[in-house]
Amino acid sequence: MKTNGTWRYIVMALMALIALFIALYPFPGAAGLSPAGKYVLAVFVLAVGLWVAAPAQYLTPASLLVLVLVVLALSADKKTAAKAVGTGMSGYGDAGLWLMILGFVYATAFSKSGLAKRVALVLMNLARGSSFWILFMVGVINIAISATTPSTIAKGGLLLPVIVGIVGTAGVEKGKSNFAKAIGIYAGAADNIISAGILTATIANPLAISILKKAAGIDVSWTQWFLYTFPMVLVSTLLAFFLVYFLFPPEIKEINGGAEYVAQELRSLGPVTSAEKVTLISFLTALALWILDKSVIGVQAYRSLPAILQTILGLHVFVKGLFAAMILFVPRYGVVTWKDAEKDVPWGTYVLFGAALGLSAALNQTKGMDWAVMHILNALGLKSLPFFAIYALIVFLMYYGHVLFFTYTAMAAALLPIVISLAKALSLPVLALYVPAMTLIPYSCIFPFNTVPLLMFNGAGLFETRDSARFGLLFGLVVLAQWFLIGLPYWRALGIMP
Repeated sequence: MKTNGTWRYIVMALMALIALFIALYPFPGAAGLSPAGKYVLAVFVLAVGLWVAAPAQYLTPASLLVLVLVVLALSADKKTAAKAVGTGMSGYGDAGLWLMILGFVYATAFSKSGLAKRVALVLMNLARGSSFWILFMVGVINIAISATTPSTIAKGGLLLPVIVGIVGTAGVEKGKSNFAKAIGIYAGAADNIISAGILTATIANPLAISILKKAAGIDVSWTQWFLYTFPMVLVSTLLAFFLVYFLFPPEIKEINGGAEYVAQELRSLGPVTSAEKVTLISFLTALALWILDKSVIGVQAYRSLPAILQTILGLHVFVKGLFAAMILFVPRYGVVTWKDAEKDVPWGTYVLFGAALGLSAALNQTKGMDWAVMHILNALGLKSLPFFAIYALIVFLMYYGHVLFFTYTAMAAALLPIVISLAKALSLPVLALYVPAMTLIPYSCIFPFNTVPLLMFNGAGLFETRDSARFGLLFGLVVLAQWFLIGLPYWRALGIMP
């Protein structure tokens, strides 16, 4: 533990020194780099150091420090001083941030009403005690509840007692049994992986589209995100299942009492309640509004609709979701109060989200990141590399880079602006690098200390760190192969690859 703490301080000190050097060094002949651009670039380097190494309890004050430094950096240059506060604070008015909060409102409703637990138990009940199908259903359950829960922690917390109960019923030794290892690792990994496929499934996804909008001016709708990512994520979830089953083949085929345990848990919930029905109606309304946009129904069909429907379907994904969520707060018939919802919103992440977007806006305004990436590429002679080599490098770094971060929201804030600047510097379509990169943001599958879902199941004693590392390191190679063999042709068919 002491070594880990020392490592954190070394990283933060090193990045602070680099940031100080960037801020103070005159960079003679640095055409295209304004004073504000230089200072904002220094803030970015410091922010990466803080987001990589700062303990979780210090991420919020670290993000506030980044926010203050962004405003100061912009204020130091007459060209950007007038809008310094507006640019630095712009992230807190971003619709993506409020989409994240809306997601937590739905998560509260699904949890409080009991609907999420019912869905999980109904699906698990289909396995009928088979270890193979129980393991498979862990992935299916994650898929089923991902759209409603923007927190991998909440999804893991929902599954944890069910899985621990099944392992206990099986009578196997936690930490030693292959079945316990397989179900624990797959539960944590699938929780993360499937979250990449639905815009509202994890905090990092709205952050990714907001960074893309601010840095490249590209809007991505709920449906477009789903189309870009979900098929790839579905394949990854299936590949992870087969890999974990191959590495840790369960020593038992049938679990005596497993089906009875799940059935008893399901019976204890009683009949479907009115709160569950209201939650389901509200969510299905939001889902329908998210799916139905111009890109799905077609421009001609859209124009033929009544004006009121055109207005509703043309709204931002957050406003559509907010419209559908209002039923959850109706007195007497509603499911949650705002006091219920605000307790589940991670306000520290809210601060990080806004600071990251403010920094991204400042980088885009001053072009500091574009300047840095261009000069690094020229210095290393990487501009001549073929697209496939750059693509492979991005995939490799975005997957294995998780070992450096303790939250992939921070990883998104640190790395995605670099991906955009890299695409610009290489004269590539931004989405050609950004979509493969943003899809991998939630793919944290190696060490438990890098991701809470794995940490939860590891903490329950289901597997040891070396077990998840064995799976995660090998799964990275599987992902690399998938991104080439399936990802390239699929994304090329969608028109986002060169």
